[in-house]
Parts: sequence; C-alpha cells; structure tokens
Amino acid sequence: MAASTELHAPIQAALQCITSPSPPGMIQQAQAALLQWEETHTDQYVVSLISLVGETSSAITVEIDASATATLRLAAVLTLKAAIVRRWKDKGRGKVGAQKNLLTEGVKVLTRQSLLNLVLTGKVEGQNNQTSFITNPNEITSQQLELIQDCPLQTNAASLLSKVAIMDLPLKWHELIPTLVEGVKCAQGIVHQIKQQPQSQQMQQHQQIFQTILYNTMNSLEAVLSEISTQRLLVYKKHRNSIALQHLGAIVWETITTFPLHCNMPRLHHELFLT
Repeated sequence: MAASTELHAPIQAALQCITSPSPPGMIQQAQAALLQWEETHTDQYVVSLISLVGETSSAITVEIDASATATLRLAAVLTLKAAIVRRWKDKGRGKVGAQKNLLTEGVKVLTRQSLLNLVLTGKVEGQNNQTSFITNPNEITSQQLELIQDCPLQTNAASLLSKVAIMDLPLKWHELIPTLVEGVKCAQGIVHQIKQQPQSQQMQQHQQIFQTILYNTMNSLEAVLSEISTQRLLVYKKHRNSIALQHLGAIVWETITTFPLHCNMPRLHHELFLT
C-alpha cells in the first residue's frame, strides 16, 4: 500500500524510538511528534500507520530483524487504534466551539478494508472495496504468512475492528459481519478439504495455516459481536436481533464444527443473546 512518503519514514523512526531502549527524553519527543502529526496531518498519519501495520521483515525499509519488525507492527496497530478512536467521529467532547480534525470518508473506507484484509488474507491493501478470501494455499506469500501468524497483531486487529464497528454500525459498514461469517465458512471448508486428502508434511502445513486464518477470523467476529452486545440503546438491540436472525445458524454451526480446533470459540455465538 502506498503511504504518504512525507510521514512514513518519520513515523516509523518515532515508533522504533519508543519501542527500543532510548533515553526518556527521546521517547517523550517521539510521542509528542506522533500526537502532533495526528493533529495536523490526520489522514496521512493514519494511512502511514496502516502501511506500517502491514510491514514485514522482507519489505521493511530499514534493516532490522523479524522480531523488531513484529514489535514495530504491534506499535503501529496500537498507535493506529488510539488515533482511530480519537479521530473517527465527533463524540461531542472537548471545549465548546473547538473544531477537531477528523478522518475523511476516503481514509475510513481504506481503514475498514485494510483491517478486513489483514484478518482474512494477511494483506494490508484497502485501495478497493473488494474483499477476497484465500482459497489456494500455494498462493500464500511469505509476507502474508508473517502477518497471518503474528498473534499479537491479529488480536489487536480484531479489537480495532470491533472499535470501528461500534462507531459505524448499524448505519454503516453493513457488510462487516456477513463478510466475517463468510470468511469463517470459507476457511472451515478448506480445512475440511485438506483433511480429506492424503496427509503429508505439506498438507499439515497448509492445514495449520488455514486453522490460523479460521482462528483469526472467528476471533474478529467474536470481538465485534461482544462489542455490540455491550450497547444498551434500542438501535443496537434491534441490530443485534437482526444479526441473530440472519447469521445465527451459520455462526453456531461454524463454532460447533471448529470446537475441536480452538476450545475457546463456543463463547462466540452467546454474545447474540446478551441483553
């Protein structure tokens, strides 16, 4: 994904300063710089952070090891989460009459699609509105695999998806939950197909990859449903009931069939019944 070349490098340097052994003064300066860019270049700041979330050890612009790259990604997604919460919509807080810089709709579309792609495919590409699912394990690149298997990154991506969902739903991003449900069904189907084939080391690797994709997708779906279940306004209750009517059967079935793989998954569909 093409990020703002003006901010990409300094934001990366600031995050590396914060996440590496640095003097307290330098860390404070880096944190202040990030907040300043968020305030003055809101859209470019978020686009650059999205790009850094998708950086891999083979694509990083500075020579650092894989562990440091994972740390950089984690710092980027956590910083992105904070910026999204502050800049997604006006919550009516702050000084009366003060104008707050918010994200434009174009960057919001990019953010939504990038987060979905990260969870479903291990790619951070949101230039179009098309969501694709991985169906051929031989087409998965090493860069995708690095992001798919980055558990802290995927956990925070799921959390961020839920934060965006609660700020958008039920008026916007109607395709989020259906897409996650379809992603679960797709990954589960491929795992089943692989199990039917003669087992080899390669088949076992493919099965592990798609089990991880399945886990990431179900974890994101659970995070979104959990966030919705905490809302008490009537509009959210109606939306939760609508989700139950449309998708409960698929969610319960996929949860039950996935249970032997991930024992914590059956919690997921219970969120729809919370009041």
